[in-house]
Amino acid sequence: MQLQQLVLGYQQPLTNPINWRVAAGERWALIGPNGSGKSLLLKTLSGQLSPLGGNLVWSSGVRWVYLAQEHPRPSLWPLSGRDWLGAMGVQPATLPLIEHLVDRRLDQLSGGQWQLLRLASVLGSQAEVILLDEPSNHLDVQVRSQSLALLARLQPHQSLVMAGHDQDFIQASGALEYRMELLQHAS
Repeated sequence: MQLQQLVLGYQQPLTNPINWRVAAGERWALIGPNGSGKSLLLKTLSGQLSPLGGNLVWSSGVRWVYLAQEHPRPSLWPLSGRDWLGAMGVQPATLPLIEHLVDRRLDQLSGGQWQLLRLASVLGSQAEVILLDEPSNHLDVQVRSQSLALLARLQPHQSLVMAGHDQDFIQASGALEYRMELLQHAS
């Protein structure tokens, strides 16, 4: 994926043009203070927002998947972790680190367990590009180590772009840092 003079914003530009390239197999972490454009960039990469200028170029045939920062649990139906993974097109058997969650109801999982299941559904998708917005939110020590173990299972051809504030989590994931605080707000 390549960003060429990409300008982010809603109705007005919030960033100067961004030039950046993510090659197959690279791991990147978007770091910077709140309001620096990390989530905005991920929403733009995932197609939720259109850039205000420039080009976003994906290699032909690349599949991507996006884990939003917050996602409420479905509470209308008594869905299990297995149901959730099935809806996401992921086979639980490929993710032994979460086997303890697959037969539990989603509404009975802790916030960290729900985040782990969501992360597993994204990482188990086999997409070539994984976009994660604050994947370490709501994680206790055990769930955090399980999340890092899932990230360690990324295939060499899979690229990772994640936003985060947790420097220890970012370093443990092996991601390179793309410093969003270096972006100047457009005037």
